[in-house]
Amino acid sequence: MRIKEKVFLGCAYLKTILFGIKKPLLVSWELTKRCNLRCKYCGSWLKQDDEIGPSQALELIRSLYAMGTRVIRFTGGEPLLREDLPRLVNHCSDLGISVGIASNGILFPGMANEFKRLAAVSFSLDGPEDIHDFIRGKGSHKQVMQAIDAAKEKNIYTTISVTLNSRNLFSLDYILGLARELRVQTFFQPALKTMLYSEEINPFKPDITQFRQAMEVLIREKRKNKFIGNSLASLKHMRCWPDKTAINCVAGKIICRIGSNGQMYPCPRAKVEKGELNVLKKSAKECFEGLTQPFCGECWCSLFVDLNLLSRLSPDTIIDALFM
Repeated sequence: MRIKEKVFLGCAYLKTILFGIKKPLLVSWELTKRCNLRCKYCGSWLKQDDEIGPSQALELIRSLYAMGTRVIRFTGGEPLLREDLPRLVNHCSDLGISVGIASNGILFPGMANEFKRLAAVSFSLDGPEDIHDFIRGKGSHKQVMQAIDAAKEKNIYTTISVTLNSRNLFSLDYILGLARELRVQTFFQPALKTMLYSEEINPFKPDITQFRQAMEVLIREKRKNKFIGNSLASLKHMRCWPDKTAINCVAGKIICRIGSNGQMYPCPRAKVEKGELNVLKKSAKECFEGLTQPFCGECWCSLFVDLNLLSRLSPDTIIDALFM
């Protein structure tokens, strides 16, 4: 997310405090659980749901815009498996919504010409070729590198997302060197105790001591490597993982998550069912108004950690977000 969008969302959150305004300024939208990879710490492809149809998706975008949404991030699964994704991106752009996608990169080079109006794209990278391919499949590292090149050629704001796990904790030199070489901001977050889309123990959960040592390296490097995307405050927060650490939470206030089946949640991790808050059964406005803030007591997603910290509007966090 660009700095101006962070500041915009932070200022909007201030209005929610002063005036009690609640609106979904940023929506994380899981378009599909389908995926063309079988990453070893994710079970998305095992959890197939009915999906919001193309015409329903266009209508939902219009509804969200009317409610105040100005940033939409399409995720998956793999969102590029949705044939209507270019049309959805263009429709967002027509309305003035800044739209980004989170992708594994496999399909992007062949579709790059269809995303001329895409504001941002984030590609997942797990480290050097041997580690990335072990986790995601042979040849996937080469393909994500091609995707990064294709996005940059189209002048799309491109970032890398790194999930720190037991396999790549000692690959920071490679990742930071690559970020400098490509001149691409790179965001870090921990692999969690359980696998994505599953309650099974994550076999790639990092050792706590080693993870915190890695975070100390990133905190030191932050001052001299402008391609570390996390704010300094965010890195210091991440260093506390897995201990529950209080953070000012904007989930259900200015952000929300829409699942592939239409279910609305406060955020991607706070998937607590609350009645029928499904955009296919009720209006998006009714669903959002029915959301309550989660009480999980922790947040480890790099995007939302920075938004949560920025919402405090403390001078050091704002300066860090703007100039680091």
